[in-house]
Amino acid sequence: MSETSQVKYKKPRFEYLDIDKIVVPNIRVTSEMPDELIEQFKSTVKEYGVVNPVKIAYDNGQYILIDGLHRLQELKTLGEKKVPAVIVEMPLRQALLENLISGKLQGRGKATDMIKLIKYLHDEEKMTIEEIAAKTGYRAKYLYDLLSVANANPDLLDALDKEWISLGHAIELARIPDDTVMLKALYNVIYRRMTVKDTKEYVDAVLDAMHQKQQNIENPPQRPMPKDMIPVECWVCGEEAPAKDMATFVLCPKCQSVLFEWKAQYRAEMRRKQLETQKQAETQTKVQETQTQGTQ
Repeated sequence: MSETSQVKYKKPRFEYLDIDKIVVPNIRVTSEMPDELIEQFKSTVKEYGVVNPVKIAYDNGQYILIDGLHRLQELKTLGEKKVPAVIVEMPLRQALLENLISGKLQGRGKATDMIKLIKYLHDEEKMTIEEIAAKTGYRAKYLYDLLSVANANPDLLDALDKEWISLGHAIELARIPDDTVMLKALYNVIYRRMTVKDTKEYVDAVLDAMHQKQQNIENPPQRPMPKDMIPVECWVCGEEAPAKDMATFVLCPKCQSVLFEWKAQYRAEMRRKQLETQKQAETQTKVQETQTQGTQ
């Protein structure tokens, strides 16, 4: 059982709370009101006041707003000092979870608000995605998807907020590690109105190209050796030298036969000299070994 579920909270209480005492967390989900309902909402609050109380968490002497930001803001605009509130004693962590639940029940809210809140609960409150899912009713996969774009470029998150792209698009584009490349891809996706499937294939191709480019930087292709610098074996002595330094001659059949015979004699002589040099070296080594043993 988690620490939060073990805490015994006092029953909620109702009171008219001073608006100035209420703290609105920087990280929270605020449901968005369609334009066609904004004027109706304003006129209703002006004529009848707030019928549905705002929800407040009380923690360490602070009154933390869970749900009801639009009502609170409209009362402030009208110059009201108090707001009807249902107050529940709970820590900030639980208040943020309650805010997530309210956002789920009320529907429409900014994806970036959700992303920031999930990231805070995961990174700062050390909650697992499975724990957050169990306490809020969201699917774990959806929360993992939100977390995957938490550190994305602000322009990508802004495009998500403006609904130029969907969360599926953002998840795929967030896989591109280079901001410049990612932004080019983002503009292409928006301009060409790609589907999420098309975006995935496009991002895969971008990542392959980036990987290939990195491979070429780390392991640049070897330039082929110029033909005239390729080592060639001498036909007579067998030693190698660049092709550009070799010479050719036009010979008649008689001279060719003489040259073949001379080549054989030359190589035999070279081999005899190598053997003599090798024997001399071996003899000298034996003499040195004998002298060393005599000295000892």
